Amino acid sequence: MEQIYRDEYHELERKNPWFIARRELVLSLMGDVPSDACILDAGCGTGFLLDVLKGRGFSRVFGVEASASFLRSEWAVAGHGECLPLKDGLFDVVFCLDVLEHVDSDNLMASELLRVLKPGGRLIVTVPALHLLWSYHDELCHHRRRYDARMLRNTLRAFDMERMSYWNFFLFLPILCMKFVKRKVAESSDFVPLPAPLRALALALFRIENWLVKRMRLPWGVSIVAVVKKE
Repeated sequence: MEQIYRDEYHELERKNPWFIARRELVLSLMGDVPSDACILDAGCGTGFLLDVLKGRGFSRVFGVEASASFLRSEWAVAGHGECLPLKDGLFDVVFCLDVLEHVDSDNLMASELLRVLKPGGRLIVTVPALHLLWSYHDELCHHRRRYDARMLRNTLRAFDMERMSYWNFFLFLPILCMKFVKRKVAESSDFVPLPAPLRALALALFRIENWLVKRMRLPWGVSIVAVVKKE
């Protein structure tokens, strides 16, 4: 990830509707987890989610982040997703949020995530969707790929699939148009400042989607979310 974007990331996690809604969605997909459950955020970035989990009363939260310069949380260590510096079968819940697209071998990282989960443990994954949405933003973030549902299902084939859906459905067409225009005129991140009314509208749409994703599979979107379990 480029430094210019990295410097903005923590503030984006705090204020951007996409980050807020994604966080609310993945936390709701954890299920009924006791406060002493062991939780890992694999590719934790600045550790924002770890702080949120601590604030919700979870006492055993840990993070791994490949970029030492990006790492800020006291509950996280440096490490690469394709070789996690963790023992087997430690975690009840693992988050892997927009990380698989960064690694050279997503299959290898999936096997590492499987290894560190306890039997019956749950893995919650998000990835960017659909190659036709590829833009300079993907290059800025050092993405290797975008996924369709078949690709992600294949990457997670060693797990039991509980739920998978596209996400960011309502804004798909506007974002597709924006990406097409930006290919012609600019090189910049997709995260642009929004006035307060648009932020509120976007967050409301995302929250409707979060409600839908827990009840049905949306047919397309800018991202994919999946919940899988270790047998």
